[in-house]
Amino acid sequence: METSINQIKDQILIARQNDLEESKRLCLSLLNNNNADYHTYAFAYTFLADYYMAKDDMDNCTYMLYMAKTLSEKNNFEDLLIRIYLYYGMIYLNYSDYQTSVDHYFKALALAKKNNETLFISAIYNNIANIFESADDLEEAFAYYKQSYETLKIPDLPSRYSSEAITLTNLCNISFQQGKHDELALYYAMFKEIPEEAYTETMLFLFYFNKFLYKNSVHKYDEALVALDQLMVLQEKMEDRLTVYQMLVYIGDILISMKEKTRASKVLTMIQDSDSAKEAISALKIVDMKVRFCEQFDLEDELKQAYKEYYEANRISSKIIKKNSSNGLKAKITLHQSNDERMAIQHQNKRLELMMNIDEPTNLLNRRFFDHYLVKLCSEDVCHPLGLAMIDIDCFKEYNDYYGHIEGDKILYEVGDSLNKYKMDTFHICRYGGDEFACIFEYCSGDDIEHYLKRVYDDLAAKQLAHIKSTVASRVTISTGFIMCKECSDMEFLIRCADDELYNAKRKGRNCWSKSPQSI
Repeated sequence: METSINQIKDQILIARQNDLEESKRLCLSLLNNNNADYHTYAFAYTFLADYYMAKDDMDNCTYMLYMAKTLSEKNNFEDLLIRIYLYYGMIYLNYSDYQTSVDHYFKALALAKKNNETLFISAIYNNIANIFESADDLEEAFAYYKQSYETLKIPDLPSRYSSEAITLTNLCNISFQQGKHDELALYYAMFKEIPEEAYTETMLFLFYFNKFLYKNSVHKYDEALVALDQLMVLQEKMEDRLTVYQMLVYIGDILISMKEKTRASKVLTMIQDSDSAKEAISALKIVDMKVRFCEQFDLEDELKQAYKEYYEANRISSKIIKKNSSNGLKAKITLHQSNDERMAIQHQNKRLELMMNIDEPTNLLNRRFFDHYLVKLCSEDVCHPLGLAMIDIDCFKEYNDYYGHIEGDKILYEVGDSLNKYKMDTFHICRYGGDEFACIFEYCSGDDIEHYLKRVYDDLAAKQLAHIKSTVASRVTISTGFIMCKECSDMEFLIRCADDELYNAKRKGRNCWSKSPQSI
């Protein structure tokens, strides 16, 4: 049984929690689905952005997010815009542009409240807290983390456990940083109340991290290190490398303070080898940790080298911060674009819409366009003359069996080329599926259609595309059935009539067309 688009969307929401590669694969399958609508495309781009963000690939993340935002704002997909603005806030935070980050978070928050999306409201408060933590304002960060958790206190709120795990971990961590051991114990106990059967891989990883913090705070260092060892085993197979990296940075600092040289060295090496370490600002944090590591363990020679690395990382980081500030300014400017720039975006939207309606092998319009456009025509209050032709390639199966599918694709292109060559502006030439084509004719007569078909048939004959397995001719030929109508309120009936005439053409011997005697 074929999986529906809505089922695939549900699978993506599940897969993003524990199987990022599957999430990516499913998103790509939606983009290649001829039955997809604009919301489906925007959904796929949004969760591809989510995938690349988790992979810490901000270039691809930003591109996918732009595509999602373009479609969603044009069509007012508020359910997706909540998530998109949330992701944009995270990207601006990465640029150290706190104000623009907050602007996007509050845009997301307004939509989340309007649509009563409790989980998103919690996530947005959590991310606002991240901004204050990045700015070393731990008290304000703590207040927003608490507000994030309080939002989740709704009985029977579905799928809240993952959000609870993230928020409680942030509360545990910030309590540890502030030396609030009683509050850390409270939030750790709350985390333990999450049912184990609800745990994802990432949630289990966060549990071990919180246990490490709690045991450390109550001076049970041996138990803390056991929890850490469990965490280190688990992280080796985790796909969410961004979460792993973020937690290891905290862990590295704590291990240095604990004078756990072997474990601290291992964590430091892992952080240095991660993809995130390639970013200049992250590199500065890592070198700073390396300096403290060398100072803690009296490594004089290594310390000299670490100071040199710190100087270089600080120099590069300063340039990056300036560049990011510039990027943030550019991004702000795009929020206040001139009319000319808005026109350019509208043009881009039209190009994007056209791309979604194109069949790659033939460069014709695809089945998705055909279905949507014919429904639109059949639902209009004011009707106009309309024709529909269904066309297929004679003996195409025999062609593929003998010449192969690569050559078969070339024939599809050549037939499409002949169909497209003589079309008028009011003709819409589509690939319907397989070897079948469909043509919608607006504001024309039956004679106009027959004149068009004659030119197509002559052009195809002139190409002399060999087909020695054809029962019709030694070259590639097509059969066509078409119908004219004055009023078209029933799309399925219209297609059925054109199909009937196509079969009439085949019964006549193929390589010809058949016109319906009736006009509906």
